[in-house]
Amino acid sequence: MDFTPAIPSWNYMFMLEAMTYKAAIKIPPHYKRFDLKPEDITVQAWTNQIDRHNSEGHWHDLDLALICQDDSDNDKYLYGSSDIITGDRDFNFTFRFKLPGEKDWRWANHYGLDGFAHVEPPRHYDKWTQGPDYTHVLGTLHVGNFIAATNAKECGFTHVLNVADNLDMVYPEGGVSYKKVNKVTCIAFTGLPMGNPTLGHNS
Repeated sequence: MDFTPAIPSWNYMFMLEAMTYKAAIKIPPHYKRFDLKPEDITVQAWTNQIDRHNSEGHWHDLDLALICQDDSDNDKYLYGSSDIITGDRDFNFTFRFKLPGEKDWRWANHYGLDGFAHVEPPRHYDKWTQGPDYTHVLGTLHVGNFIAATNAKECGFTHVLNVADNLDMVYPEGGVSYKKVNKVTCIAFTGLPMGNPTLGHNS
């Protein structure tokens, strides 16, 4: 099992940034004979972060959706989820998963050995922290901030091209085609700021 962020770990972020959780789960060999499907595994982050689902900061689960199969290991699958942190309170997190028919959760680590995130208030001089922000470029092409990309479906976008090295996104509910491009050296559109996702919608 591999988890991102690691358990335990110390993380630093700002309010209105997205917290992305990823888990790589390897299917035990003896489960293959039961025709276990990766989508049948329940994978969750367990956290007391303040987000749109939890304004009080109580411990709650976040379902991690199946993303893809690991290219280097056919028995390992990647799950993930992203959510905007809506409060400037520090929080803890860990991971758990459960195979079909199991009653008890399998936890990422022992009790109390959680990941920790220190959250600072939003930086008012950063426009992208004030909410979804995007600019029309050409046709159905727009350039937007991370919040706009995270809320692509609500903003009316169907495709997201991420060229930011230090950002990642997950769309567990579907409806958005997503691609991350690493090591982008040039952009064909004049004035296209680096580090922002590119948004588009069907015409």
